[in-house]
Amino acid sequence: MSIATRIGNNFRDFGEHTSAHGIPRACVSHGLRRALWFLVLFCCVAAFILQAIQIVDKFLRHDIIVSVELRFERIPFPSVTVCNLNPYKNSLAREMGSVKDTAMKRGGQ
Repeated sequence: MSIATRIGNNFRDFGEHTSAHGIPRACVSHGLRRALWFLVLFCCVAAFILQAIQIVDKFLRHDIIVSVELRFERIPFPSVTVCNLNPYKNSLAREMGSVKDTAMKRGGQ
């Protein structure tokens, strides 16, 4: 078996068993259907190449467009209330020896 025949068989085998969309149908079909499948595949590949070239060209142009607009307006400052959520007084806590003593005295009031 010649090298050209082996290469052709490998391409045919790849085309018939690949998971790429459309290629197996183009390889298995015959006549007009085969030509239409290859036409569709060619158009898809051409569209891909065109879009890839456009994206790379756009990237390589290095266009930098920056638009910054700052507006400083006065806003009303909300009223703030600071609440002490600690139920124990600092001076009372320092006088007590332990937490148990504090709990007993607070509970007995």
